[in-house]
Amino acid sequence: MPSQDKIRVLVVDDIAETRDIIRRQLQFDQLIEVVGLAGSGREAIDLSQKTKPDVILMDMVMPDMNGATATRTIRQQFPKVQVIALTSFKEEELVKNALEAGAIGYLVKPFRSEELGPAIEVAIKRFRDLQAAGNEVEELKRALETRKILDRAKAHLMNTQGMSEDEAFKFIHFGARNSSRTMRDIAIEVLQKAGQQV
Repeated sequence: MPSQDKIRVLVVDDIAETRDIIRRQLQFDQLIEVVGLAGSGREAIDLSQKTKPDVILMDMVMPDMNGATATRTIRQQFPKVQVIALTSFKEEELVKNALEAGAIGYLVKPFRSEELGPAIEVAIKRFRDLQAAGNEVEELKRALETRKILDRAKAHLMNTQGMSEDEAFKFIHFGARNSSRTMRDIAIEVLQKAGQQV
């Protein structure tokens, strides 16, 4: 499977042995790629910027910055990243803080490898749902922008060339078809030739 199709996971824990255990548990999953191991909250923030993970397994108790603070900072920069808190029974307040900071769930240490997969699957489903929603919004925004550009180009042709709206539309449509470009490209060209900002 190409690496771009894999779930990119960042493992954050201040205990090297724990990081290594989690990495080994994940390395046999064909759908997962461990893109980084961080030993502190600050390192998690730095590695998130460099590796762009889909999911972060975040320890809650670390010396320099706790997991809730790191989660909040990362989620502000990368809202689609899904964080799973790693905790112990004694850290209920930190778990609560992590969930409030944007973590979608938690695992209690020590956890079994069979618990890890389902938790990551839930996280990645949410990641992909958010990604799809974001793409849909971007497509709608671009469609609206294109419509405005086409309307401006048609209005220009109608005002300067004496075309009807239908003729102006056909001018742009056939220009796009004959040059193997989009109607947006032709409309932008019409406006730019007229000295208008697009």
